Amino acid sequence: TNGALPGSIFKVIVDEAGLDMNKIDNNQQFTIKPNIFANEPFKGNTFTVADALVKSSNNIFAQIGWKVGVQNIYNYAQKQGMLEPVLNLQQEDEGQFAKGIVEKPSPENTSQVSIGQNVTITPLEALSIPNTIVNNGVYVKPNIIDAYVNDKNEIIETMKTKTTIILKKETAETVKLHMIGVVNNGTGDAAYIKGMDIGGKTGTTTYGKPKKSDGWFVGFFNLNGKYYSMVVYVNEIKMNRVGIADEEGGGTAAPIFKKVVNALINKQ
Repeated sequence: TNGALPGSIFKVIVDEAGLDMNKIDNNQQFTIKPNIFANEPFKGNTFTVADALVKSSNNIFAQIGWKVGVQNIYNYAQKQGMLEPVLNLQQEDEGQFAKGIVEKPSPENTSQVSIGQNVTITPLEALSIPNTIVNNGVYVKPNIIDAYVNDKNEIIETMKTKTTIILKKETAETVKLHMIGVVNNGTGDAAYIKGMDIGGKTGTTTYGKPKKSDGWFVGFFNLNGKYYSMVVYVNEIKMNRVGIADEEGGGTAAPIFKKVVNALINKQ
């Protein structure tokens, strides 16, 4: 129930909130701290927020999360429809933050939320991440019905599209470039297609006993001058003996994203 841990795809929300509220600067430099997520592979390195998203650094995003704050992260997730049903289908789950974390966030919990732990969302809710970015900071709530028609195929009623302004346009443009960087030079390179405008974010989670892991890729692509958003969620990817994900979102979900886009290209 309540969806699944989003893992590192949720870093895009932290990125958005930090830039949009001027809690961080796009050119600001962050240095890996040894006392946060000790298994961080980039020890001693310095990153901008764009670099941290491209490499999916948990250490840097924990630091960014401290600057942004859990309440603000929650607010940006909520405004993008991540904490309520999207299509209002029967038995549709809705995301949520772990109990008490928003009201009394500890440094440890803030770090976890900033990398997509202690929060759950559904794949439908995850669509809002690329959706909001390609719509210049406006969240367009998905519909599965465009209009009602009669037996003569005449339109009786057109469904209204619900839109909400979430981000400043310049914030959306900046995060869009960050997500393109993830595909061109980072953990999402398995979604890369030469000559196509594609951006996204990978996610890998670890949870439960015995440990399990899921792989995510949320992204956007431009086909015939129009932007589309898509999410790929791969449940229970392979784990090794010590409970670490062998495959990760970049190796499981991102290639599926690429296959779907290529299939759409080939149908033209």
